[in-house]
Amino acid sequence: MRKPLWIAMIVALSAPPVGAAEPPGPGEGGRGRRPGGMPGGPGGGLRGAFGGRMAGALGGIFDALTRTDIFDAARKTLDLADKAKTGVDVLDAQYADELQAAVAELRTKMSKEYVAKILELLPDEQKPKYEAVAKALAEREEAIAAAQKELKPVLDKVKTSQGADKAQRDDRRPRFGLPGGTSTSKVDILRTHFVLTEDQQDALDTAQREQFGAMRDRMQGLFPGPRDAGGQRDPNAFRQIGQAMRQVRDEVDEQVAKGMADLLTDAQKKDYATACAAIDVCKKKTKDAEDACRKKIVEAVGEEKADALLGPPPGKPAEPKKATAF
Repeated sequence: MRKPLWIAMIVALSAPPVGAAEPPGPGEGGRGRRPGGMPGGPGGGLRGAFGGRMAGALGGIFDALTRTDIFDAARKTLDLADKAKTGVDVLDAQYADELQAAVAELRTKMSKEYVAKILELLPDEQKPKYEAVAKALAEREEAIAAAQKELKPVLDKVKTSQGADKAQRDDRRPRFGLPGGTSTSKVDILRTHFVLTEDQQDALDTAQREQFGAMRDRMQGLFPGPRDAGGQRDPNAFRQIGQAMRQVRDEVDEQVAKGMADLLTDAQKKDYATACAAIDVCKKKTKDAEDACRKKIVEAVGEEKADALLGPPPGKPAEPKKATAF
């Protein structure tokens, strides 16, 4: 269980903000608890130890890993012909994408409704600040969603060009993380959008095992995070861990992707270059959206409260602070 847990923690802490805007949750100083979060109140369980965001993300990941779905029911209880197996895999991918789109749309709608409800609770002098913060968060999520929306058709075209849209699912591929959506991992794209030979698969598996070991060693020093005077883990410290994990994850992803590029055929290299270029554009737009969001929130409530909400900017040391109100 150790390796899956490490991967789950990496995914949970390193996942970039995706989907519709979420207003700051009470006492969270940031994004609200994800659906499927683990139980436990403040000071208890995973939520008390790691904070609502990580507990919710880990809960969603473990749910995704353990839940039996209608597609596995077809694969594991029926003797399907190859054509039917491929059809089930295609429907599985479509379902995951449509489900994520539906969840994002619902989250956007509900976020707007609950921003209005929160505003009703605030005195008039605090409303402009909260409105400015909520608007900045909404604009960030809209920009990120737009960037991913632009990325998806490019990757879909690559998948079709490579014939991966008609290929059966590779059961050897690790399936950690939440289903659906458009991945910005160049290694994931190799596994999901290309039909690799056995030698290419083995090379990719070996490279990922080696890089995962190096990544795990680099991350060992990040745990456990410091605690504040009340015995709780400092949320800013965990945000910095998440930032560090994202950086390490991206570095590892780039290293494995570059090494694998030399093992691709000319036709694969051309499509892979197209996919990687599109992913780089999406990542740049995501970073620009996050930077713009932080700037607007700093203008609205000041740098200290922006750091409490978003975590300190990359490279800035985390300084434990008492909770601040808007």
